[in-house]
Amino acid sequence: MEIDTTKFDILSQGYVRDADTIYLVMARKLKPIKSADADSFAALGTSHGRDATTGYFRDKRMRLAKGRGPADLRPLGHVYATDGTQLYFTTQKVPPPDGIDLSGPGLRLRWFDENEVNMPHVALTDGAGVWMSLTTGPDRWVRLDGADFDTLAPLGEDVTLPWCAPYFRDVSRVWYRGLRLPDASPDAVRVCGAPMLTDGTRAWVGARLLDAPATGLAYIDRYHLREDAGSDGVLLHHGDRVAFHAEADMTRTLATARSATERADLTQILRDLFTTMATLFAHYPPLVSRVGKALSHMQENTPPAPDLPDFTARLTTEGQIALDFADGTTLSQPATAWYTLGCHLWAHTTGRPAALLPYPPLGTMLPRSTDAQTQLITAHSAAFHALIARLWQAGHTDAARTLAHFTLCLARDYRDLTEDALQHLADLPRDLMSSLHYRPAHYHFGSTTNLAVARLIVADGWLDAPDIRDRIDVTSTLHGALLSTSKTALFFKVILHAVQNRFTAEPDAAVREQLATLLDAFLVKGQVDAEVNRVMHHAAMLPVIEFCIANAINTVFNRARLAETLWALNRDPEAEATAEALIAEIGEDAHLPGVYANRHIYRTPRLWFLRGRVDASWRKAPDLDTHKSRLDTLEAEYSALLDRYGKDAAQWPEMQDIRAAIDRYAAGIRAA
Repeated sequence: MEIDTTKFDILSQGYVRDADTIYLVMARKLKPIKSADADSFAALGTSHGRDATTGYFRDKRMRLAKGRGPADLRPLGHVYATDGTQLYFTTQKVPPPDGIDLSGPGLRLRWFDENEVNMPHVALTDGAGVWMSLTTGPDRWVRLDGADFDTLAPLGEDVTLPWCAPYFRDVSRVWYRGLRLPDASPDAVRVCGAPMLTDGTRAWVGARLLDAPATGLAYIDRYHLREDAGSDGVLLHHGDRVAFHAEADMTRTLATARSATERADLTQILRDLFTTMATLFAHYPPLVSRVGKALSHMQENTPPAPDLPDFTARLTTEGQIALDFADGTTLSQPATAWYTLGCHLWAHTTGRPAALLPYPPLGTMLPRSTDAQTQLITAHSAAFHALIARLWQAGHTDAARTLAHFTLCLARDYRDLTEDALQHLADLPRDLMSSLHYRPAHYHFGSTTNLAVARLIVADGWLDAPDIRDRIDVTSTLHGALLSTSKTALFFKVILHAVQNRFTAEPDAAVREQLATLLDAFLVKGQVDAEVNRVMHHAAMLPVIEFCIANAINTVFNRARLAETLWALNRDPEAEATAEALIAEIGEDAHLPGVYANRHIYRTPRLWFLRGRVDASWRKAPDLDTHKSRLDTLEAEYSALLDRYGKDAAQWPEMQDIRAAIDRYAAGIRAA
């Protein structure tokens, strides 16, 4: 594109011209508007323009109302305009308020959000009336009689809501939709639900003033009643009950808190939970399985549950869950590390060293490190509500809040409330309803790429955030960014060290579980890059593997990774010794899962090690003969395994996969 600079003219911040062409000013370039007539074009502010025949929004032609022409186009600020008959949001026609004069000199518009996808709140006046737009309800506009246009604004929200509650205020008045609240002070009120307002002392549902003091109420966010439960309104926790308050003059108690003696036994609820975890570990091993999918499969197919040793569960004065066994053994963990305790119970049952068993989830939309915990919480929600209530009653309020964050915020989406779910909420302390209102830290991030988000989290100190919920959120965000990135080497170089440091310094057991899952995800990513992309990160992986083994993170699997990594680093004697020591400990017939989701499960460790050596053989070599030597070694080991397990072993799915991988390596050598 050549611009005639001798006849160049700046028309506005949004438009420039040369002799023959009108250009839209964009962030990094000028975009020619080929349909615009340069001779007659006039800029109408930053976003609108017109020529002799057409009105424009930026570079888009506008279809004006019948009988209106470009001379009638009038910008109203930002991306809004009118032609005297119709109102426009970008190029979209928006029905204007009934009775407004769009052609008069008193027409003004104020916007409160720069959203250009969905029309947010705007205020309009024609000098005689004032209107505010709604983002919900069948009627977009409400007329606010007597409103001061210059100070009118929608009320902000204290909680995360799917839509903004339609409350408004000006310098001296407050409205709900078009109804004025005569007793509400605009300086004191705040939105605390949809639709609910408080001034700290009193509370309104819609325009209805409640007879209960606001200090005794907690708004229950993100849940809703079944469709047959009544009209619009809110769910409130009163401390001893949960009630539905309709906008109309109606209040209905839905559940009343039970006494401690009426609630579930701690030993039984934990036995049920840990039996589910043991079944997962036995039939749907970490790395190759997704917890949510496995739980669904378990419901349909009911695989046999492993027998766990009998135990009695108790809550200690330090806020730990202790499992006491008949032989005098006790296993204990902080209550927020119930998942770690379940892993340790499984290790105790199978005779292996205690270790955390992470399930790095799969998916393309930033998979969360919290997936295993939240899926199990969803499957055993009654157990967690009971545990939270016990912790709170025993004075372990911080632990109760952490578990409430997982249970009430992370482990459920918007959903209908069953009678059981209502009972669980009623049994919880009212103060914990604030867990429903958390706005994730990553919602505030402006960065978009995986690496940019990761750098921001580290550089801005989010891993050290004072709010534990933020630390959980950004760790989970890092986990998703890592498993979705194409820049694995940079994550190892600039992110990993900060994660390891935080793991060492982190005081909260629940956050350490997430950091452990993130560290294991680094190793997943390294192995997958070697397997799929033939990009090797073994030198960077080695200290992470050693760190994870030292901190009891996926210990058995990481010892297998250690052997594979040593082979990849040409440290064959150490690799052989590491592999043989592991086999001697776990047995020749121990199953080992593949490196990530939907991979094969290897029925012997020796098959797993051969798979790893095939992947590592693609690493850089000084010459072609080295690759040929590696191929000969792989063929010999493959044949040795067939001799060990019998010729029928060639039909095992994992052996067929290894055979295909060796053949691909051989084809690569031939092609070279």
